[in-house]
Amino acid sequence: MYALANQFFKLDASNVKVGLTKPGEGAAAHMAAHFRNKAWRLFRYRSQKFDTPRSNGQQPQMEHQIITMTGLKPTVAVSSFFGLAEEESGDTIGVALTVIPEAEKTTAILSYAVAHSDIIKKALPSFFDEKFDPRKPLSNLILQRVENFTLSPEFYDGWSEDKKKKVVEYFGKSMQTGEAPPEDADFSLFEEK
Repeated sequence: MYALANQFFKLDASNVKVGLTKPGEGAAAHMAAHFRNKAWRLFRYRSQKFDTPRSNGQQPQMEHQIITMTGLKPTVAVSSFFGLAEEESGDTIGVALTVIPEAEKTTAILSYAVAHSDIIKKALPSFFDEKFDPRKPLSNLILQRVENFTLSPEFYDGWSEDKKKKVVEYFGKSMQTGEAPPEDADFSLFEEK
């Protein structure tokens, strides 16, 4: 955590040096506090809903939505636990997302607490509609919520410089705001064979 805070302060100092912010007006401390609070709330949720039941010899009350997509190149891999919504108390509601790319198919697994099933289904309706193509909403969810994922170098190298720039800019912004990408954005992380 201290390393992350140090990175924010270095970024703040760099922004002052190049004139983006004035001394003492940077947002490094605010950013560090924001991410610390976010990490703590997510850790607490995971501990309460998943880790504590396991350490007590019980199965956590979880549901899994499994989405299988065929005819795609293996382009993106994900293993992440992130906040998707908040309870009225301000506590985080977390979900786990795993995306497994294989030669013949890509499988996405969304795992969540049974107690929050209705909230998750309301927040991500397209993931529960078998008639809906999951590639765009899944790409958007990854870029909007997942802080660490892997792209195939061959796939990424095939993007235009404009797409790379727009995706990186959106990804950085979404870490702060969590807002959805623009509707017209081509941020697909999947490619047909």
